[in-house]
Amino acid sequence: MTWVEPEKWYAQLATFHAAAAVFVTDDSNRILLVKPNYRDHWSIPGGYVDQHENPRTRR
Repeated sequence: MTWVEPEKWYAQLATFHAAAAVFVTDDSNRILLVKPNYRDHWSIPGGYVDQHENPRTRR
């Protein structure tokens, strides 16, 4: 691992993060949950917007 000066390291970090999640219920007040294959637990549907990706076209 190469040492990087803190100022340079901070300059490389993303300065904007976008994410979304949704809380969905049905008429019986059941909650929609998803279990991604890369996690050990259930969660609400959601995701992140990648760099250079338009949030309006994200699906």
